[in-house]
Amino acid sequence: MHDRQTSDVIPDDPNDARTSKTRRKAHMHALQEIGERLTALDGERLAQIVLPEMLRNAIVEAGRIRKHGAFRRQLQYIGKLMRTVDTAPIEAKLAEWSGQSREAAAHHHHLEQLRSQLLADDHALGALAGR
Repeated sequence: MHDRQTSDVIPDDPNDARTSKTRRKAHMHALQEIGERLTALDGERLAQIVLPEMLRNAIVEAGRIRKHGAFRRQLQYIGKLMRTVDTAPIEAKLAEWSGQSREAAAHHHHLEQLRSQLLADDHALGALAGR
């Protein structure tokens, strides 16, 4: 019988019994935070994200809840459902919408460079228009 060696273990795997309780809780809070961001989306944007039906229904239901305690419990439930979902595509889409993606950052940086050129040089507008 082959014993699992430490090098075979993913250190931050929240499902591994050897992962500390603190790390498991941090992972759950991160999932709840993503879930909370999903509950803030309008229906059109939420429809653009591929989600299991049960998770989508829980997110829509959270939007209807007005009491703080009930909303927190619903977020915990959403976090539990998200344990089985690959959150990378969801986080990428949320980052894109919030302007945190690399492309958005590069575009913003380029616009800032153009702005600086326009403020620094009176002839920059003519050069930019001539492009």
